[in-house]
Formats: sequence, C-alpha cells, structure tokens
Amino acid sequence: MYPWQSGSDGREETPRLHYNPRSGHWLPDHSRLQHHVNSAVAYDVWQYCEASGDTEFLHTEGAEMVLQIARFWGDLADFDGGLGRYRIRGVVGPDEYHDGYPGAPRPGLDDNAYTNVTAAWVLGRALDLARGLPVWRRQELLERLALDEAELARWEEISRRLYVPFHAGVISQFDGYGNLAELDWGAYRATYRDIRCLDRILEAEGDSVNRYRASKQADVLMLGYLFAPEELAALSAHWGTPWTTWSGAAPWSTT
Repeated sequence: MYPWQSGSDGREETPRLHYNPRSGHWLPDHSRLQHHVNSAVAYDVWQYCEASGDTEFLHTEGAEMVLQIARFWGDLADFDGGLGRYRIRGVVGPDEYHDGYPGAPRPGLDDNAYTNVTAAWVLGRALDLARGLPVWRRQELLERLALDEAELARWEEISRRLYVPFHAGVISQFDGYGNLAELDWGAYRATYRDIRCLDRILEAEGDSVNRYRASKQADVLMLGYLFAPEELAALSAHWGTPWTTWSGAAPWSTT
C-alpha cells in the first residue's frame, strides 16, 4: 500500500491529528484512509508508458507496481451477498470533508465511487498486463510475487462486480451520500462570508460537515477527468451496470 503522505523512506507520515483554530480543539485526521492514492500510482504508470512507449519499464518495474496495487485492491474488497457485489469499505475519497458517517464509531466511508471505479480499472489493467507480458517475463514475475491463476480469476470477478452506489439517478459520491442533509449555503455565506474552511466552522458550532452534501474537492466528478466517456462506458459494460447513455452532463451532477 502506498502512503497518503510519504516520508523520505516511503513510510506513511500523514498526521493523526489536526488543529481547529476556530474551536481550539485537536481533531482526528483520517486522511490516511485515502487509499485511492494507490490507483493514482497505477494510473501514472499506465499513462507514462502509453505516452513514452517505454515497454521496458512497463514489463519490469511498472508491471510489478500495477500487479501489487491490484493485489491490494483484491485483498481489500469483500463480497456482500445481499448486493451480489464486492465492496470497499472504510475509506476516504478525494473529498476530504467526508471522512466518516455521522455518529459512526469508526472513520471511513463505504463504496466511494471514485475509489471503486479506479480500483476496478487497476484490476483490469493488471489482468491485461499479466496476460500480455512476454511468456518468460510473465512466468518470472508471477512466481516471484507468488501470484497464481486463482488470484487472477478473483481479480477478474472483483473488477466486474464492484459496487457503485447511485441516488436520484446519478452516481453517489459514496454509499449513503444521497441521505445527507442540504446545507443552508446562503445563511453560512451571510454569516461567515468566507466558508472555505467549512469543516472547521461547523465543528466549532458543535456540528459536523459529515452530515451535509458539501465538498472540499472534486470527487466522483474526477472520473470524468481521468477517463474519456467511452472508457467509462466500457467500464460500465464490463460491470454489467448501465450507468448512462452518455448524452449529457447530468450523470455527473452532485445533488
């Protein structure tokens, strides 16, 4: 697993606490749960190799990185018999305002769409690599990583059956996002004028930004930046989940 914030030796160095100057409170920092950083590493490897044509790197260090990241996602996903889908729980997406459910005893969110979609993409690219490497390289790498056909088959299954939540006909940022309250934006802008640190404002009031549909960073919308519409449509078909006809911007709305 790659760290969210790394020290010079590669260790996870993300702070466990942060200070809110509005309230004077030290608060837990759960940003280390942004495991989507692993998908970002794999995505960068893939983009670099596509742009440069560096097959030597792709077949050596790059392949090992992508396969190990796929293994991370394969180990993290668990099957939900009720849904008939695999789920990735207890994570934080790109939007750092939401790091847990209101009143929940543990941090993290279930089925962040950005996390799940990029994880499925990584699993698919890892399978492409494992099947497309030169025979000698494939055998050497799979043996060194102790990676067998059963694990590859599990990756295939997970990549096709990861859960992506919806609400009101659009992709949810995470499971339960559609149940969150609407913030009175006008009232908060009138009171505070600058609400860029909304999480600190709400915490100082004894409230939590986790209760509201408010975002600090683009989250599910980033999928439309990383992947072309036809790529997302292909992922949707791979899942067997008809997301959208791709006829407009509506599927990427966040309400």
